Amino acid sequence: MSDIDNARKLFFEGLEYLESQNFGAAEASFVETLKLAPRSIPALNNLAIAQYNQKKIDEATLTSRRAVEIEQNNGNLPAIEKLA
Repeated sequence: MSDIDNARKLFFEGLEYLESQNFGAAEASFVETLKLAPRSIPALNNLAIAQYNQKKIDEATLTSRRAVEIEQNNGNLPAIEKLA
């Protein structure tokens, strides 16, 4: 199985964990996904959701910022000087 296939499998497992509110397992799945696909915006966004739901607010904020920075570097978002 290729890294992309493994990343996709882990990502969808993470979504299932989110849906069942198993936020710790979801976080672990998205972290593993990002090891294989480090610029995956959907994985970053869902990781931030899992972190937020575990009251890991600082981590969720950093993860969200990372997603925004990647999107800005891809030219998909205008530059944002400061996130609230």
